[in-house]
Formats: sequence, C-alpha cells, structure tokens
Amino acid sequence: MKSSYLFALSLALFVSCCGPAPFPMSPATITPAFDEAKLLKTWWYDWRQAAALSDSFKKLYVADGQPLPPARGRTGMTFEKGGKYTYIGIAPADGPLPFSGSWKWISPTHIHVQHEAKMYQGASFSAVSDTLEILSLSDTVLVARHRQSRF
Repeated sequence: MKSSYLFALSLALFVSCCGPAPFPMSPATITPAFDEAKLLKTWWYDWRQAAALSDSFKKLYVADGQPLPPARGRTGMTFEKGGKYTYIGIAPADGPLPFSGSWKWISPTHIHVQHEAKMYQGASFSAVSDTLEILSLSDTVLVARHRQSRF
C-alpha cells in the first residue's frame, strides 16, 4: 500500500513540474526565447530557400531589404509593437494584398497571429488564425513552423 501511494505522489509531482504550461498563458507573463526587437519588421517568404527545408510546414522568411529572386507575387508579414500584424498576400494581379490582423506571444517560442477575411476584385479570401513556432530568428532570417486554421 505504501509503495503505490509513494508512486502516485511521485507521478503527481513529476507531472506538475514537467508537464506543459497552463494554456493559455498570459502574454504579459511570457518572456520570449528570442529578441522581440528582431521580430518587429516586415518578413518576406523565400520559396527558393524554404524548398531546402525538410518539413513542409516550415517556412523561411527574409527581412525586408534583403535580396530575393524575382517573383510574380510574394507573401509576407509585418509585426509591429502593440500586437498589430499585417499578412501580405498575393492579389489576383500578382501584386501585394495586405490583410489587417493581430499577434501575441502564447509561449516563449510560439506566436498566435490572425487576420481578417477580405473580398478583393471578385476574389474571396478567408480569415486565418495561425500559430507560428519560431525555430530561429536573426536580424535577416526567420524560420517558423505553421499550424493554420481558417474560420
């Protein structure tokens, strides 16, 4: 009897110490694992470099102003202080099409982003809610894994 009680107590202690953090965490209490100042800029998706990544959910972004190959359209995103987020999609004529949204830290390495739905020149674009897992972040390169859901 005593050994089963001790085992249950040990298991409860292990789960409370090593289990996942309570969700959702308050953004005010989260200390990002990456320098947030490096995130606050415009990032462009680089399909040429991202093709080398083994996981199709990973995306490589390059900071605005860095050289990129020519493209008929390019997606991107902008993070600003105060939780303002802009997704830059591709318009029907291959130009940039901005979508307003918001972002917030949900863990030290995960960001929740969402943006509005939009009708543009007869095309319908769904609203998107996405979780980005920041895998690496430097002044010029952002690698993130996406988990997207449309609503």
